[in-house]
Amino acid sequence: MTRHMRSLSIGIAALALIALAPGLCEAKRIVIRENTNNKNIVVSRGDILQIVLAGNPTTGYSWQVGQLDPRIFKLLREPEYRQTQQAIGGGGFYSFELAGMAPGAAAVTLVYLRPWEKKKPPAKTFRINVMVK
Repeated sequence: MTRHMRSLSIGIAALALIALAPGLCEAKRIVIRENTNNKNIVVSRGDILQIVLAGNPTTGYSWQVGQLDPRIFKLLREPEYRQTQQAIGGGGFYSFELAGMAPGAAAVTLVYLRPWEKKKPPAKTFRINVMVK
């Protein structure tokens, strides 16, 4: 019985290691900014792609997701705005975090616009082509 228990314990430990193995490899965080506009990016599955773009919500404009393939990418949270200029009405940066969920290639497009101006084109467009391997 003791030998059987030891074999069972070893088996459970092995299964636990197999189950935890994907979590042992940390995902990389890849930070890109406006100078990456219209570029090609390669990430590995599970990597976090952080896109940081300058903006100022006091003007009525905000960065929003224009195009994102949900089969390949997952938006990890709502975009976050962080003010960097202390003056009233000062600008800052919007941050988007995406995870590569499945192998494939697709464009990611973010648009800077006033949400209520439905018939006007975006003031700015940020686009990257991303391959998840």
